[in-house]
Amino acid sequence: MAKVKGLWKRGRIWWLRYTPSPGAKQVRISLETEIDSVAEVMALERIQSAPLVPADEYQIELDRYLAEMKAGETLGSSISSDRRYLLEAFARDMRIVSLSDISMKSVEDWIKLLKKGDRVAVARGEGAEGGKNRRKKGPVKQETAETYVMRIRAFVNWLVKKRKIHANPLKELHIGKRVKTWRKDFVRAERVRELIADAPDDEIRFALFCGMHAGLRKLEVVEAPPSWFVLGDGIRRGCINVGETPTFRPKDREERTIPLTTDFEAFLRLYLPTLPEGARWVLKPEKKHGKWRYRYDFRVPFAKYMKAKGVKCTPHDMRRSFVSNKLIENPALLPKLAKWTSDDVKTMMDHYAHLLADDDDIDAGL
Repeated sequence: MAKVKGLWKRGRIWWLRYTPSPGAKQVRISLETEIDSVAEVMALERIQSAPLVPADEYQIELDRYLAEMKAGETLGSSISSDRRYLLEAFARDMRIVSLSDISMKSVEDWIKLLKKGDRVAVARGEGAEGGKNRRKKGPVKQETAETYVMRIRAFVNWLVKKRKIHANPLKELHIGKRVKTWRKDFVRAERVRELIADAPDDEIRFALFCGMHAGLRKLEVVEAPPSWFVLGDGIRRGCINVGETPTFRPKDREERTIPLTTDFEAFLRLYLPTLPEGARWVLKPEKKHGKWRYRYDFRVPFAKYMKAKGVKCTPHDMRRSFVSNKLIENPALLPKLAKWTSDDVKTMMDHYAHLLADDDDIDAGL
């Protein structure tokens, strides 16, 4: 019998080195026999049983990466889903099967395709209620492209840490210089009062109070249970205790307490008793969780109302409006606002201080 290619002896035991499939790494295994003829038969059987199609090494390691991140609570389920779509889209578009296929050129070429609008990428935080992620069509912006590179680089760093590859080929990858821009939309206090007063229903009014009077994030508004809202007893002011629930965990795992404004508390005294007995959520308690990250997405009725009122405002702009109006009224509230919103002071300054361009203090000392 002819000698099988890849057979070799280590001491008295036969070993086999072979590539199980195109694009896969070479495998070295002990056949655990000293007999030449037995070793040749075993080697042939193993080689002939190897798959003819490439082993999807990239997908296998991606599954492990996301499972580990999710188990370690580094990624939430919705973020993990978006991350998976992004990394799988990269592999699909660039035909990446083996880890050795990941290179600086493959990422650069993919980003070029995205910027030209020749590929479709995921848009986090966008989508129909209860549905799948919407696919963002058209060219991606520079900021979005940088985020995609950062996500791919994080996965490759994990591969290095797990000793799946020797070094990160994307370490020196740069895709252009970006000028950081900040969103500047916020609603002035007098307009906020008008929007709340004219709200088409109490559900929109509740969302407006949560965002404009307490700075809650969109997901917090949707996941808020009745137990978060503690009404005053005549001696102490009421408050909102934002904390973990069976379906929600606060950003950065930080629970916080926010005082209720007088108007918000007055509204809650009338609104909370109208909820069904045993309601798990304040907003649309009949809506259950589906595949989409939001149990209920009030974006459509909210946008319709803002358009009718001629106001440029997204759900997150409500949080920006809450902070900005407080700072305009009293800049000394910055430390308290940082606690109420669970943002640090630097973040508050970076994201909100630039909104105070009409500050009269500019005339001080002149």
